[in-house]
Amino acid sequence: MIRTLKLTATRIRLVLFFVCVITFVDFTSSDVQAQQSLGIAAVVNDEMISMYDLNSRLDLVIALAGFPNTPESRQRIVSQVLRSLIDERIQLQEGKRQSISVDPGKVRAEIAALERQNGMEPGQLGAFIKQRGLQRSTLEEQMGARALWRQMIPTRFARGIAISDEEITEIIAKIRDNKGKPEDLVFEIFLPINSANQEQDVTRLAGRLMQQLENGANFSAIAQNFSKSSSASAGGRLNWTLRGQHGAELNQIIQTLQPGQLAGPVRTRDGIYIVVLQATRPSRGLEGPPAGPEKVKLYQLHLAMPHKPVPELVNQRINMALT
Repeated sequence: MIRTLKLTATRIRLVLFFVCVITFVDFTSSDVQAQQSLGIAAVVNDEMISMYDLNSRLDLVIALAGFPNTPESRQRIVSQVLRSLIDERIQLQEGKRQSISVDPGKVRAEIAALERQNGMEPGQLGAFIKQRGLQRSTLEEQMGARALWRQMIPTRFARGIAISDEEITEIIAKIRDNKGKPEDLVFEIFLPINSANQEQDVTRLAGRLMQQLENGANFSAIAQNFSKSSSASAGGRLNWTLRGQHGAELNQIIQTLQPGQLAGPVRTRDGIYIVVLQATRPSRGLEGPPAGPEKVKLYQLHLAMPHKPVPELVNQRINMALT
């Protein structure tokens, strides 16, 4: 049974002049920029999200997703980006309430995972940010909230999870029986629609995201910043899944796709999906992944010795190596 943790800010107050401010995202005057950076985009339980924070995140999202950095593009996605900032602030506040702090090592791991999802080499994301004049602190804050959330969920629910031997046996039997059946590697973007008055805005956003994807935007980057599914932190990746294991609407779409094809927006009961079928393969059952070349880690220690060393010196060097 999967439980969903929902946190609600007791006081989230969006400043009314926010709508007016975001229409002027392309500033040229340094005085106007200074005034804009001091503005307030939102207040979450008495903590401020500044316009500077919002615009820094917009810069990062646009750069990673490959959107055109125009006033029109920024205005189209600003509400969703602000929503993400609010969610992250709530997560950080909940972590503080539970006395859980952000582990710098886990933040680095999240950044490394983000690089892999975007096809980058280790350290390349830092160079990417520097070359474009972006704020690295913006990325670290986002990854910090993500790392904290990953840590909080097991803390809250691990004690209440009990898996019986019968359940394990049943799962193993299913895996064995599914050998040879087709599996799909699917990536998703999910935009929830919680009320009728959200329908138009979410549909419009889904259409814009779909257009950007068709123009070559980075799927994983868009999923990380816009999708509200649990797969968002993995760039929308759902891992290998037996065909037919998704919802009825998605199954019907996925079965018509070829590897690499994109589909959407798909309206479901809960919201709108955009999906891409990355690859297909037959299930290997309990055999595990295909065999590949052996990989080993080799460590080498060099201790210099003269030509024709005496036995005592050889023994000394061996003892040094062993210790």
